Formats: sequence, C-alpha cells, structure tokens
Amino acid sequence: MVWSVQATWEGVTQRVYFYILLEFQSRVDHTMPLRMMQAGLHDHLIKNGETTARKGLPPVTAC
Repeated sequence: MVWSVQATWEGVTQRVYFYILLEFQSRVDHTMPLRMMQAGLHDHLIKNGETTARKGLPPVTAC
C-alpha cells in the first residue's frame, strides 16, 4: 500500500509517501530498502509525473 500526504516543516511543504510492505521473513534483511525501490515505487512516481530526476526521489528506509 502507498499513501501520501502533504507535510509542512519549517515553512516548506512537500509530499511525503508512506509505502507499507509487509513481508514475513525468518531473519533480518538489510537489503530491504533496495528491494523496496526495485518493487517500483520510484518508477511509479516518475511515470506518473509526481517527481523527476532533477526534483529528486523520496528517501526509502526500512523499519
């Protein structure tokens, strides 16, 4: 699931994306952020005009 909201921090407004991926694994996978990017989030944002390479891509982190 992907959700997005407009967030304002110190006078700067930008869209924040919440990408929720549930995967049950038997051990920690430290490459999960790379796997998430490969899952197509960034491709989807570029394809739909949400961002460009010049604007930059939202960070991806695993929790």
